[in-house]
Amino acid sequence: MQYQSTLNREQLVDLAIQRYFANVDRKNLDAVLDCFHDNAMLTVQTAFVTHVGRAGLQRMFTDFF
Repeated sequence: MQYQSTLNREQLVDLAIQRYFANVDRKNLDAVLDCFHDNAMLTVQTAFVTHVGRAGLQRMFTDFF
């Protein structure tokens, strides 16, 4: 489900670059997961797979890290 973000441009840039990608680079799992809602869905287009919820995202990032 998509919804309109309440974050402004500066906040979105901070979320993406400083919180998400920076923590992916550091392999900081908890901080990466904090970037997602509990019911988030993440689809890896090139793998044709969707990860659902915090538990699904945690498994994906644990395997990735």
